[in-house]
Amino acid sequence: MHMGINFRWTKKNAVLATVMVILTATIPFIDSGSAWKNGSYAYNSASYSYSDDFGTHDWVAEAALNALYSVDKSNWQWLMDRKTIFLVGTEAPDNSGVSMTLDGTAVSGFGDTTKHHIYFNEDGTISNNEDDAAIRAKTVGDLADVAMDADKYDLAAFYLGTMTHYIADMGVFCHVAENNVAPHYLDFDKNHTEFEDYVGSRTNNHANPEEFFQIASFSINSTTPYNAAKNLAWDTYKDPTGSHDAKYLYDNFFGSWVLTFAARSGDSSEHRTYYNRVEQNLNNAIAACAAAINSALGIGSTGNTGVTDGMPAYPLPIFVAFATIAMLGLIGRKSRKISK
Repeated sequence: MHMGINFRWTKKNAVLATVMVILTATIPFIDSGSAWKNGSYAYNSASYSYSDDFGTHDWVAEAALNALYSVDKSNWQWLMDRKTIFLVGTEAPDNSGVSMTLDGTAVSGFGDTTKHHIYFNEDGTISNNEDDAAIRAKTVGDLADVAMDADKYDLAAFYLGTMTHYIADMGVFCHVAENNVAPHYLDFDKNHTEFEDYVGSRTNNHANPEEFFQIASFSINSTTPYNAAKNLAWDTYKDPTGSHDAKYLYDNFFGSWVLTFAARSGDSSEHRTYYNRVEQNLNNAIAACAAAINSALGIGSTGNTGVTDGMPAYPLPIFVAFATIAMLGLIGRKSRKISK
C-alpha cells in the first residue's frame, strides 16, 4: 500500500536519531513504581499475542484507535494495519526489553517508570516541575511526527503506542497524587499495585473488552500530547465534581472486586460508585489518547463516536516547551492527508 502525504514543512531524518538520543539519555538507572498493566510482555510485534499480552494499556490504546477509525477510516487505516506494532509500543515505557527494527531503525524500550507522573498544586499549576509524563508524551509524539515525515509508518505506529502509555497512566490516581505532601499527607502508593492489578485483570480479555468496564462513546477532539496528559491528570486528581478525586479513590479502596459488569449491579452502592469512577478515569484516558494521536500527526478529523462524553477542558498555566526539542525545530503542527 502506497501512502502519499501533503504537509507544510519537512524535517531531516537526522533529527529522528537526535531526539531518540535525547529521550533515552534521560532514562533513570533505577526503575521504581508501576502503572496500568500490559499483559505479559511481547517484546516485539512478531511475538505479540492477544491472549497473553493484552492488558490495560492495550485496552486503552486499542479503544482510542477504534474510536478514531470509526470516525475516519481512510486516514486511520494505516495505523489499524499496524495495530500490533502500536500495541507493543505501549510496552516500551515500562519494558526496557522491547527490541525491534522498524523501517530500518532499531528501537528499544525505555523502562523509565520514574517518569510516569504529574503532580499539581491545589490551584492546578504544576508542582515543582513534576510534569514528567506530559513531557514524555510530547517527546514521543514528536518522534511519531518525525517518523511520518520520513514515511516511516511502522516507526510512527510504535511511537504513537508509546505516547498513549504516558497519557493513560494519568488516569491512575497514584500517578497524580504525590505522597506525603500537603494538603493530604497520605501515602497514595499504599495500594498502588493492588489497584492496578484489579483493573488489569478486568481489562485483559481482548475477546470481551467490556466484560467489566464499559467503553463510553465520546467526542473526538484534537489535543496536544502534553495537554492531553496534563488535562487527564488534573481530572483524575481533582475530579470536576470534587467528590471522587484521588483522595476519594485512596480512602475508599477495597479488595475482592466482583468479576463482571453484570455482577457490579449486585454489589454495594459504595462499591458501585467506586467502580464507576475508575471506569470514568479509564474512559477519560481513552478520549485523551485519541485526541493526542489526532493532534500529534495532524491528520484525520474530529467527530463523535456516539454520545458526547469527552473530558472537560481546564485552564492551564503557560507551558515552557521542552527546550532541546524546540532548538531542533520540532515545535509546530502540520496538516496531513493520507491517501492510499
